[in-house]
Amino acid sequence: VNGGAGAGAGGRRSVNKKNRIPLAALIGCSLLKAIDLGLTNAAMTYINYPAKTLLKSSRVFFTMITGIVVNGKKYKLTDYVVVGFLVTGLAVFLRAESS
Repeated sequence: VNGGAGAGAGGRRSVNKKNRIPLAALIGCSLLKAIDLGLTNAAMTYINYPAKTLLKSSRVFFTMITGIVVNGKKYKLTDYVVVGFLVTGLAVFLRAESS
């Protein structure tokens, strides 16, 4: 008898070998994430703290765009509206900062 969500005999999880991610892909993604973090921090040294906070909070926009382009994901209309307000507010704030 299967003991629940993936638990096999002795409490061990069963592993489906077809769905395993290759180690090289995991290492590559980890390296890209580390490079991303380093470049983000380097870029953030050129702007002030409020702009940093706003830019970091706008990551949802880039996540949403990536989901649409790469995965073909669909979002609710309210999600698009909220992200639109976020991007508009960010643009207005950064424009006011530069003036």
